[in-house]
Amino acid sequence: MRRVLITGMVLLGSLGLANAQQFTPADIGVAFAEADQNNDGFVDRDEYVRDFIAAFIAVDTDGDEQIEAEEMVDPDPVKLQEADDNRNGKVSFSEALDEKITDFNEADANSDGKLSYTEVLTYSGSQ
Repeated sequence: MRRVLITGMVLLGSLGLANAQQFTPADIGVAFAEADQNNDGFVDRDEYVRDFIAAFIAVDTDGDEQIEAEEMVDPDPVKLQEADDNRNGKVSFSEALDEKITDFNEADANSDGKLSYTEVLTYSGSQ
């Protein structure tokens, strides 16, 4: 079973946890719809964080609250190093969350505190 998560597909891509460029706009649309839990046509910060937590747990296969290269498919070593603030070779939950909040803010082009499908497509480079 392939569960699609917006953060797991697109926005975790900035950590090297997923290659965001391999996903089509249709894939992103499915992920967006899953992340938009209140069905208002946007992914707000709370929905984004909830989806991020689910994606992080799915990637953290050993359950140590840190993501290591061995737990990833085709990791990007440069992005991993950028996210690894304490340089221990792992990305902790708090390091990843900080990175994801930064991504959310960058993707939120109109600074309204929520992401539209168009903003996600533009940010992911899939438009």
